[in-house]
Amino acid sequence: MRLLLLMGLLLPSVCLLAAPARAEFYQWVDPQGQVHMTDDLSQVPPAYRAAAKRATKSTGRDSTSRWNSIDAKPQPPSLPTESKSSDDSRVHVIPVERAGTRLTVLALLNGATQAWFKVDTGAEVNMIPRSVVDALGIQIDESTPTMAVVGISGEPMRLPIITLEEVRLGEASVKKVDMVVNDRRSQGLLGMTFFNHFKVHTDPVGGKLTLEEVDLDGADGVYGGFGESYWRREFRSLHAQLEQIERQRQLVPSTHVTWRDRLDHQESQLRKRLADIHERASRSGVPQVWRE
Repeated sequence: MRLLLLMGLLLPSVCLLAAPARAEFYQWVDPQGQVHMTDDLSQVPPAYRAAAKRATKSTGRDSTSRWNSIDAKPQPPSLPTESKSSDDSRVHVIPVERAGTRLTVLALLNGATQAWFKVDTGAEVNMIPRSVVDALGIQIDESTPTMAVVGISGEPMRLPIITLEEVRLGEASVKKVDMVVNDRRSQGLLGMTFFNHFKVHTDPVGGKLTLEEVDLDGADGVYGGFGESYWRREFRSLHAQLEQIERQRQLVPSTHVTWRDRLDHQESQLRKRLADIHERASRSGVPQVWRE
């Protein structure tokens, strides 16, 4: 009887020692897609604390397998956002990541796909990596419109341009956003055609980007997010290329069928691009005089 009583007293203690202890951890994903974990919430960057995923890690025998299973299957990055809407629903405060002198934000595209974009309020165009375009299921082929973009070398190049239905940073949303597709970029670039819809204030130290909505209809000289110089340059470039093809056609003998067919194909593609940019310009209300 005394032996049974002693075993009864010891049994709860044994069970308590055998049960693995569990600690709470926080998981987040940085702009490079790396998964981080910590048991100290203060170690989570401020921009990610609200969205940091809580997880538990067992400190018993199976702690290694539980830890590895989390690392082996990182979750897609959550959109770290907060919106300052109590005083003014037109003001939005967006968490940002700082990489050197660049600020990076996580954007939601077409309500379905998240991607990292560098913030550049001085850039004339927006850019999107081809990998993100593929993830969105958008097809790019010979019929896709192109835009003349000046590269680092100073030489202009024509890159595909697509129109996203929506680009959203937190509660700050812009519809019908043109994006130049660049195969060489691993991250996107948000420029004037997005940020022209807002008054922008950056706070790199606090890790915040403040966007105050503005009415573009009242902005002089801005159509579709672009100014007069952009629209004139695009139309001037296409007209100049068409004139060059016509000059080449006059120099090619009629017997050179293959060469003339090639010129016909190039002219057809250019006229398609010209029709596309006319459609964009009409949609944005660009003055006719800028299209000549």
